[in-house]
Amino acid sequence: MPQCENFYFKDTNFGELKNIIKSHNAPNAIIVLSGGEPLLHQKNADFKDFLRFLIEQNRQVHFESNGTIEPDFKALPELKNCYFALSVKLENSGESKEKRINARALKSIFANSKGAFYKFVLSGADDEIREIKEILAIQNAAVWLMPLGASKNELEITAAKVAGLAIKHGFNYSDRIHIRLWDNKEGV
Repeated sequence: MPQCENFYFKDTNFGELKNIIKSHNAPNAIIVLSGGEPLLHQKNADFKDFLRFLIEQNRQVHFESNGTIEPDFKALPELKNCYFALSVKLENSGESKEKRINARALKSIFANSKGAFYKFVLSGADDEIREIKEILAIQNAAVWLMPLGASKNELEITAAKVAGLAIKHGFNYSDRIHIRLWDNKEGV
């Protein structure tokens, strides 16, 4: 299994990003592009150059996206070599359905990327499963459920309920290990 390494970048140019990757001697590392919505930057020249560099270096690239922005697979064909973890927002986010669900973007990602799956952070309420099934009706795929909680105490309240829902509905369960290990510490 490849080593996993995350890089967060903001206001960084292509040269700096390239140097970060070269300075880490981890050729099998998975590069995860996250931090808000990374596809907002798909027209940015530094972003394009960085993605091309990663693909040319045979790096495995994963996007963490909310699935609301359709990737431009024609203008940036390197996106076809990437994986997507899609955290489509549910009603509990407070966003309108029109802002949080883009059927065209979801279908495009699944049709054109190297691979994609859904991951949802849940409180454990049954209506969240109804919403997930509505999203799966748009585009079916593997689902990972994670418990809601910004602290160990909050996580403890929801973990068992969410694991139960995963078992009941045949979904995968993933704990939020960074919270279990570091509680509500930022930057981990």
